[in-house]
Amino acid sequence: MDLDLRALSILLAATNVVSALVLYFFYRMFPKSPGVGYWSLASALLVLAALLVISRIFLPVAFSANAGNITYYIAYGVFYLGACQFVDKKPNWKLLVGSIAFCGFVFILIPKTIDFIGYRISMTAFAMIILSSLISHTLIKGAGKDEFARKAVGVVFSGLIFINLIRLYTGLETPAFEGAYLSSKKFDEQLLYYWVIVTQLAYTSGFIIMTSERFRNQLNEKIGELSIAKETAEKALAHQKNFFSMISHEFKKPLSSIHASAEVIGMETDEKQTISHDEVNRIKKVSMRLSNLVNNCLTAEWIDPQLDDPTFDPVAPGYILKNLCAEYKVPFQNQCETDLIVQGNEELYAIAFSSLIANALKYSTNEDSVHVKLFAEGSSHISIEFHNEGDEISESDAKKIFEKFYRPEKSANTPGAGLGLYFVKKIAEQYGGSIELDQTGETVFRLRLPV
Repeated sequence: MDLDLRALSILLAATNVVSALVLYFFYRMFPKSPGVGYWSLASALLVLAALLVISRIFLPVAFSANAGNITYYIAYGVFYLGACQFVDKKPNWKLLVGSIAFCGFVFILIPKTIDFIGYRISMTAFAMIILSSLISHTLIKGAGKDEFARKAVGVVFSGLIFINLIRLYTGLETPAFEGAYLSSKKFDEQLLYYWVIVTQLAYTSGFIIMTSERFRNQLNEKIGELSIAKETAEKALAHQKNFFSMISHEFKKPLSSIHASAEVIGMETDEKQTISHDEVNRIKKVSMRLSNLVNNCLTAEWIDPQLDDPTFDPVAPGYILKNLCAEYKVPFQNQCETDLIVQGNEELYAIAFSSLIANALKYSTNEDSVHVKLFAEGSSHISIEFHNEGDEISESDAKKIFEKFYRPEKSANTPGAGLGLYFVKKIAEQYGGSIELDQTGETVFRLRLPV
């Protein structure tokens, strides 16, 4: 029987080693997960306790038994600390330290002869009942409906309480002085070893599962929070757009009235009255700039929804460019042999082309140099170039020129809102194209679109 129990002790030690390694590697993967570090340490202490018990053939029996069992108590105390950290609860240090100290002290006092083995096992069982109760109560109390693994691990430790109650009863029932504990037919110690091994594997797996369960619940909470935040942001954005649209519409009419009134005053003002004439011109310029800003904002309000839900219709860019260039009185060179078709929204393309032509005219030092060129790049793309002889754009401005509301400092006195090139880039990218600035000679904005 001694050999059988020693073999089972070795098997239990091997189980402890496997559990310790699994929890250690899990801790290395998730070092900030609450409880995992304590559980890994506790498993390592169980390995040490099992080795101390097994080494009684090399070490004094009293030392092996005392050190092994006290280490065993401490290991389950560390399991309890891990459970407290996992549920974010303050440990009951007085009960924990007091239980380990009392049980350890009493165990040391019990003689280490074969006649008192029943009492020693009963003392260890009593310690395990207290410590397993602490762990089980900590995990089960306050567990949510979606924390099944946490409850299951608590039940596993409740099973340990039941097993140790049997050990406690059997150890006390068997007369210590008869030395008959190991041969008792009333209790199968081997079965208890099997139960302990299975239980240890169960709570090791349970620790990992309930930690993963915690990750899942936290992820679901974050997803819920993000959904609420997204909904709130969308509502705020909708209110902002509505407010912006209302303000833009409200400003448009008075600005038009101010500009028209300034025109009338300007016609009735004698040009010799320099101060009055300058003031009227200043009013006209400011009202025109504000009116252009409002119009750009209203255009942006219309474009944004179109880009969010784009249409892919066949569009002939050559036809749009021909009409726009005629409208702006800008030369147009169509070098395509046939009318090439691209996919997209005709109105959006018209806005993009119009913005590029208007920019070329606005910033060119010589309006006669402005011209537009359309040509094919193989069979997959077309290029549209908008040429002008404007001042060179600095490298820092060139990097930001397609950003929303960005305007170079030297353009401060030129009407605009910094939206034109931004929407050109957005429209081009929406339909798989691109826009680039080339200043190798004159200033050229090159728009490429797939056919």
